[in-house]
Amino acid sequence: DAYTAFAALLTKYQEIVLTRNEDDFRLYLDGSLQFSTYDEYRYHEMLVFPALARCRAAEKRVLVLGGGDGLAVREILKAPGVRDVTLVELDPEMIHLARNNPSFRKINNDSLRDPRVNTVVGDAYEYLTRSRLLSDIIIADFPDPHDETVSKLYTVEFFRLVRRSLAPGGVFVCQSTSPLFAREAFWCINRSMREVFSHVLPYHVYIPTFGDWGFNLASGAGFDGPCMDGIAAARYFSRESFEHSLHFPSDCKAVATGINTFDRPVLYTYYLKGWKYID
Repeated sequence: DAYTAFAALLTKYQEIVLTRNEDDFRLYLDGSLQFSTYDEYRYHEMLVFPALARCRAAEKRVLVLGGGDGLAVREILKAPGVRDVTLVELDPEMIHLARNNPSFRKINNDSLRDPRVNTVVGDAYEYLTRSRLLSDIIIADFPDPHDETVSKLYTVEFFRLVRRSLAPGGVFVCQSTSPLFAREAFWCINRSMREVFSHVLPYHVYIPTFGDWGFNLASGAGFDGPCMDGIAAARYFSRESFEHSLHFPSDCKAVATGINTFDRPVLYTYYLKGWKYID
């Protein structure tokens, strides 16, 4: 392996390692790959732009939960009409690295130093419980639900807090693991969101270093056709690529699952079952 670690630290919450092989930088948290600069733009554009394209607010207030690497924020700032962005990240060391490491600053285009961006160190659930600020767009860029603690961020109870924090006509998007490798986990997130939101739109994208990856877009007001104005900066996202992302082949189409709640955290079990045989 030609990748060399050049930034590594063990924080209160996780082990953070940034590696490099020529022009490809990779971030690992607790040994799990979070992104490769070879193709991370596919993930972050598909996480961010569908919600931005469907939000009709002239001046958009965006809340990002997780995503302390600043890459989702980087994409948000490319869109017109973004008034401000609040980033809530649990690990202060992740924010410090993303804001101050020269390589990281190049990767995220100095997004965390943009004057429109406010960073908050804290737990996303506690933040939503306390906050009364309404956002036009809320983006959940959490780690996969690989344990019961993280799984609680994908519960009906958490999604209710998200809905309460959305402005009228607001849009919520949640990264939702792989509908191919963890099919039941993906559709469990979808079903749990449908308990809270009247309209939930599942979609997915192929990312070479990750495989097939899924998202769920939610709103209480429904979805009309996407407005692509101002999304010209996208390298992958387009009307055509998004329409393609709405199609699920037979091996990852919807399956019946339980609903993930605090009292019955079934998502964690689905997730471990799905990834059991994936190295």
